[in-house]
Amino acid sequence: ISRVHGQKCCPYKQNGKPLSQGRVEEFLNANEYQPDKKIWWKPNEDFTRLTRTYYIKNIFCAVEFVKDLYEMDAETTKQIPNVSIKHQDLVQVELYTKQLKGLSYRDLELATVIDSLDLEQYMLIPLEQEKGYKRVMRMREQAEKEESIAAEIANMAG
Repeated sequence: ISRVHGQKCCPYKQNGKPLSQGRVEEFLNANEYQPDKKIWWKPNEDFTRLTRTYYIKNIFCAVEFVKDLYEMDAETTKQIPNVSIKHQDLVQVELYTKQLKGLSYRDLELATVIDSLDLEQYMLIPLEQEKGYKRVMRMREQAEKEESIAAEIANMAG
């Protein structure tokens, strides 16, 4: 029972209600990435969940990412995100507060903490969308090879 008359007792200080669509959109727009202005967190249709998907270059690094994510969460928000490995080369992180049947401010805080992680350390590449990700990754790898060859030629030349 809440100490304030007419309010639910809510450990999330949200009166037992999830964040509104407007508040979630505000968070997403405030956290656009520089310089390409991409929003990596994707809400579902009713804005009750946020997901972010990464391409896995090395499965063992991905497992280390999941371990470190849960350890970091235990020290900060204690939200326990849903993490799944899909198709053997994708990691998906989903934020959701079961008690509120939607998102809480703690979910947004955890999203910000996850965004601060060094993805290169875990050999993860954020994906804008899952659809067509294999093609996108092949193109990226090709571009990296071309850059490497060009740098090698420049070094040989002089």
